[in-house]
This record gives sequence, C-alpha cells and structure tokens, in this order.
Amino acid sequence: MQGKFWPAHEAVFLSQPAWRELEEAKPVIHQAVRQAGVDMAALDRCEADPAVEQRIVAERQEGLAVGLKSTPTFYINGQMVVGFLAMREEMTKIFPDAASIILPADNIAVPASPDAPKQS
Repeated sequence: MQGKFWPAHEAVFLSQPAWRELEEAKPVIHQAVRQAGVDMAALDRCEADPAVEQRIVAERQEGLAVGLKSTPTFYINGQMVVGFLAMREEMTKIFPDAASIILPADNIAVPASPDAPKQS
C-alpha cells in the first residue's frame, strides 16, 4: 500500500537467515523493512486493518485452490516448480545460460542486529 512491496520483499528475503530460527521474528523483519524505506506507522495500521487480513486470507485460499503449497512457487511451461534452485534448474533446460544467473538465495546478506555497534 506504500508502493514499497519489492524493496520490502527483498529485505525480508535477504534477512531470512537472521530470523528463520527465531521464535519471534517480527522485530527482525520490521527492522529489515524499515531499512527498505517502509513507514512503520503505516505498516502497523495496515497490519491491524481487518480488510487487509481478509484480502490476504482470500489470496491464500486462491493459491491453495490451484495447488500452491509453499513459496516461492513458479509455473514454467505449465509445470509447477517450487523454489529458486528448482526454478533455475528448469530454466537451464530451456535457456542453458540460465545456470550463470545469480539469484538472491545465492547472495544472502544478513542485516546487522539492532544491538550491534555502529561501524564508522
């Protein structure tokens, strides 16, 4: 709703090693999206909006109805392909040069924790 979907998406994806094993990941995810330029007060309002929750639930149901079970899931030539590595493998069958593509999963950067000392 802020026009920051892709920067926030990338921030959450790249910060996954920092939050994937946490019991409460929300603070780390919020730090990542804040660094991506998301207005956190607006995000809080969005998270509390029942209409937004209804939209998310409806989209999830739509995905389940067509057989999606996890993300990322791609369809390549009508075939369901789950995960970036599988996507690269399938794309390499079609485009041999695709093997040289560097995906975000290949170049993971972990953001500094909020308590880490600042570098000067």
